Amino acid sequence: MWRKPAFLITPLLMVAAPAASQNLTPPSHIDALVAAFTGKAIGQPGGARQAVDPRLRLTACDQGATAEWYGSQEQSVKVSCPVPGGWRVFVPVMGSERSQPVISRGDLVQVRVSGAGFSMSTRAEALQTGAVGATISVRPSYGDVRKSLSAKVLEAGVVGIDVP
Repeated sequence: MWRKPAFLITPLLMVAAPAASQNLTPPSHIDALVAAFTGKAIGQPGGARQAVDPRLRLTACDQGATAEWYGSQEQSVKVSCPVPGGWRVFVPVMGSERSQPVISRGDLVQVRVSGAGFSMSTRAEALQTGAVGATISVRPSYGDVRKSLSAKVLEAGVVGIDVP
């Protein structure tokens, strides 16, 4: 039986020891944060495509890591440590009905504007492609056609603007 010489293993242990002694954010913590944010487990539609690489070494985040959607199509979750010199990790999510575009650039869409005690609607042209929940730019079919508005995609062919 062949044995590995001790002099090859010792340097590896010396390199691994400092990393193990540091205060790190475990990748499983990032997995749990993404699952809580999306409401879906790893591998489910709408959840992370796969677990974060267990070899990832990130410093501990004293203020607590945050999660937010990344990209206009919400195909990734950005997990970050919001401190100076902090880190960020982008976790791809599996496609779901939420991430499939329901409005394409150039579509004529209904814009629903609502606020305290009122609601109205008008037509506009979509200037971007978007999935449900995404914010896209639209150009109203009235007034100054050079101006655009930001609106949230509510469903196929419908966007909304909430006025406080």
